[in-house]
Amino acid sequence: MNDPSGVLVVKYETMIKTLEVVHKKKIGTSTSLQRMADGLKERFPFEISLINFISWCRTTPAILSPAIILQLKLRRCILGERFWVHHTCLRSQLVKDDNKVKYIIQLREKLKAI
Repeated sequence: MNDPSGVLVVKYETMIKTLEVVHKKKIGTSTSLQRMADGLKERFPFEISLINFISWCRTTPAILSPAIILQLKLRRCILGERFWVHHTCLRSQLVKDDNKVKYIIQLREKLKAI
């Protein structure tokens, strides 16, 4: 839903349901999830903009733990752990946009070779 300024906002109740779905737990049965929900409500009592939610995720990384676990499992299954470690290191070393383009081209060529 958008507020009058055109910013995407989500109601607190919807965000709580999202937390429960992502973590596959109910707020009342998990103290860690309850703490996350309390922190969210304290900072954003009625609704939260997408920009504020992204900012909150940076300060509360546990919110994304199920996604990170899924990503790690997929990495092991797709092309192996060494492949992803190597390319994560390469990506972190890139600074300029033209280097990013070169990296993507190199990555495509390696994937074609597999």
